[in-house]
Amino acid sequence: MTEYTKLALDEEAETGVDQFLRESRVKTKGLRLFGWEFTNARFLILQLVLLVLYTVIFHVFSEKFAPRYHGANLFYSPAREAVKYEITHFNATLWIDSPYVQPPSPETDKAWHDLVDNSNIVLPASEMKKANITSIPVPNQPGMYFSELGMFHELHCLKRLRQYMYPEYYFPQLSQEEVRLNRMHNDHCIEVLRQGVMCRGDISLVTIRWQASQKLPVADFSAPHECVNFDSLNEWARERRINAMEPGLLVHPTLGPSYPDGNNPTLGAAESTEKFVPSPIEED
Repeated sequence: MTEYTKLALDEEAETGVDQFLRESRVKTKGLRLFGWEFTNARFLILQLVLLVLYTVIFHVFSEKFAPRYHGANLFYSPAREAVKYEITHFNATLWIDSPYVQPPSPETDKAWHDLVDNSNIVLPASEMKKANITSIPVPNQPGMYFSELGMFHELHCLKRLRQYMYPEYYFPQLSQEEVRLNRMHNDHCIEVLRQGVMCRGDISLVTIRWQASQKLPVADFSAPHECVNFDSLNEWARERRINAMEPGLLVHPTLGPSYPDGNNPTLGAAESTEKFVPSPIEED
């Protein structure tokens, strides 16, 4: 009787072990994938690894194939497609051999003229709407509007300020009123250029160094700058260029042609207290 009882206890003990192992297998049993059995912890780790991998792949392809925009890309401009950035080293010494800083001459004037020759452009109504701007419509070109890239306006301002240095050549025999208007135009240009410089905030570094010939340190402007490729942007504008001073093209609704002989008859400045009223943009 005693021996029978002991055998029963052994069987009961074995049964308990088997039950524990079975419960353990049930608790640890997870997802079976490609012949592998994953517990909950392993499955979670796999998901995290895949998430990191997908994120890395997305960023790699985004950097490789997406266009590179400078800054925060806060507004729309159709010219953004032509923006290409490059490293440029300025020639900023005091002894510069440049066609843009020579005394007045036909050659110097042509160099500046060529810089701003593509200032006036035409844009379709669809792009004007995307940019949320309005302008005067182009006659005989339905759905097209006059515009200009800000870069060319700033170059125009630099051109005028340079001319202002040689009044006897560029502005001879002005009346007192014309002198005042000319100065007002130049003040406008100085303020536009100030805002432009502060807007873009060039972060290139200017250092100083010694020269053997003088005791004062001199500035070194040879550090690299991150610049927009001018030729690319200029070519984009050239493809959309229009001669806004073509006689009869721009005609004021009540005052008549703006440039009847193809030239600007004023100093480009006029005082006005009228509130600007934008022209409505019509559908294409």
